[in-house]
Amino acid sequence: MRLFLGIVLAALPVLSAAQIAPDGFCENLATFEDLTPADYASLQQWSGDYIDTLFASRSRGVQFSDVMPEDWLRNQVAKSIADCYLRGRRTEQNTNKAMAVLEGPASSGDSGAAHMLASIQVFRSDDPELQREGFLTLKQEADDGSAYSAGKLGWAYALGRGTEKSEKRALEQYFIAAKAGMTYWQFLLAHVYEQGYYGQPVDPERADYWRTYEPKIHIAKYECVIAQDYERGIFPANEQLQEQYMDACVNQE
Repeated sequence: MRLFLGIVLAALPVLSAAQIAPDGFCENLATFEDLTPADYASLQQWSGDYIDTLFASRSRGVQFSDVMPEDWLRNQVAKSIADCYLRGRRTEQNTNKAMAVLEGPASSGDSGAAHMLASIQVFRSDDPELQREGFLTLKQEADDGSAYSAGKLGWAYALGRGTEKSEKRALEQYFIAAKAGMTYWQFLLAHVYEQGYYGQPVDPERADYWRTYEPKIHIAKYECVIAQDYERGIFPANEQLQEQYMDACVNQE
């Protein structure tokens, strides 16, 4: 139990933002998967008390334990377990297990779990029905104002995952995400205009406009984002450019 508390404490700052599990967590999946409801109840109270104490001087009287949803900790742990399986970190990579772990939190209303599940369904599943289900979830999130989900819708349209393939619709979603500050899609658009992709003309001025656009919500290197987009198939296959940007990503100081 002490090991679990230490890992949960270490993970708290990042779980809410990215659901990225630390290596120590992934090494001990069995410990977390076997926790009972009583374990979660006591740990949830402990974590709330700890955060209340740690941030008392900044909370302006608001107690974290008063606003923390009932299943908050269980959902955070589920998302971390899913991340371990999805990435194959210190365990076997298993997309189906990742999706199965997320179904409970997603169905109970955890928005982070729902987004994570939808993204896996669209981009990691080979089942057309699951791809469509995930696409509709991302679309609803985008319709509700999520620029991050809008960017992922653009990827789905570009790849034809869960929907028809359409460069025009993909571009529309990229603009929504980029204008809202989504750095990944700002860089994507910059490269579109550098290379003349998606039916757009080569336009160095527009490329520079999107590369330097503000605000930028994500901390990312341009070369790394472009290399990943080539790897995902977001841009037309070009091994030479992909290797060029990957080398620049890896070797950039």
